[in-house]
Amino acid sequence: MWTAIEYACIGTLSGPVLARWASAAVDEPNRGTRSWVTLFCATTAVVLFFVAARWLNSPALPAFGWFAMTGVVLCVIDLDHHRLPHAVVGTAFGGGLVLLGVVAAVVDQQAENFLRALVIAAAVFAVCLTTSLLAPGQLGFGDVTLFGTVSLFVGWVGWQAVYVELVVTVFLGGLAAVAMIAIGRTRFAFGPVILGGALVALLQP
Repeated sequence: MWTAIEYACIGTLSGPVLARWASAAVDEPNRGTRSWVTLFCATTAVVLFFVAARWLNSPALPAFGWFAMTGVVLCVIDLDHHRLPHAVVGTAFGGGLVLLGVVAAVVDQQAENFLRALVIAAAVFAVCLTTSLLAPGQLGFGDVTLFGTVSLFVGWVGWQAVYVELVVTVFLGGLAAVAMIAIGRTRFAFGPVILGGALVALLQP
């Protein structure tokens, strides 16, 4: 039987691949330095360990593991470049769609979870897109698509998890905004805040 430690080892081994993927996504082929790879190995191992520890007995664990690994890539890219490449966000969403769809197809009583996840992802995307159009500059399109993507995974868990995701995201966003103002900066990466909110929602008991 797989354990959370074994999943953490998978995260460590995937670090070099994820680092190369991130480098290619931002068109910096020379970014594959030892420190860059070490960052991905360590971060992915830690995140995947906690995700696996929470969902070890769930058939949806592969999907949540995919969220963990792609989330690390997006988080690091946004922190370093203030970008959320659509190719990476799309891959995160597509992988989750396939993996959760397989679970819904082969495991009894999981179709409702999949349908709810699709509805929530579409609803969150629509609300965020409307907000972006009505209040330009508040949300970038990368943030909008990321909100929809993480809501697919969180929506699988349930409406309460979505509520937790949104509350934690707003809270973390407020803290980040205050911190940036305190150090004299007005721009900060919102992607890690969105991903952090989703991760907290997925790890709740």
